[in-house]
Amino acid sequence: MNRAIACALLVVGLSATALGEQPASSTPMTDVPAVSEPPPPPGEAPSTPLPPAFFERMLSVDEKGRVYEGRARRLLSREEVFARLERPDLLEESEELSRRRVALAISAGLVAVTGTAVGIALIVLAPPINTVECEADVHTYNEVCVPRHRAYQLAGGVVLGSTFVVATLLATLAWWTKPDVLSRDELTREIATYNAKLKKRLAPPVSWRVTPYLGPGGGGLVVRLGF
Repeated sequence: MNRAIACALLVVGLSATALGEQPASSTPMTDVPAVSEPPPPPGEAPSTPLPPAFFERMLSVDEKGRVYEGRARRLLSREEVFARLERPDLLEESEELSRRRVALAISAGLVAVTGTAVGIALIVLAPPINTVECEADVHTYNEVCVPRHRAYQLAGGVVLGSTFVVATLLATLAWWTKPDVLSRDELTREIATYNAKLKKRLAPPVSWRVTPYLGPGGGGLVVRLGF
């Protein structure tokens, strides 16, 4: 009888020990604390709103290479664009091309006016052939008066033709000498770099905050950075 009671107590003790060593994951959780703040999805950066001052000072370029500033799209001059881009070298080169263009244009105008005046004067002031001296003698008329008259007219025509050629050449060079030292693609890249620097300069200072959270699988700390 005593041996039977001892065996029964031994069985009960082993059952209690087995129940106590059961893994905690098999025990149903009935009182789980709520998650205070879930962590951000991995790989997803928080969106940073752009400051209002950025939209007032940002630059944009249209298909014709004209540069505008801000929401109002104020058209900037070439000097203002290079000043915004902080490129004094490009500004100096552009001004040099502008001076060269003006000089070529003025030269074309002077050549055109002077040459035209001289050519017309030679034609108009050609010695006449209907004078008494020329009509008095056939030999003088044919050998002296007519060749001299034609020489003046020929010289006037040559001067007018040369004037047209030289003036056109100078005007063409003035047209080709454009003060736009950057192509549209190069200007677009420069403006993109400027806008990126402006955004970085106007961005709010970085702040950070540590927030604890609890979840079904445990807890941890979430570090949030503000830009």
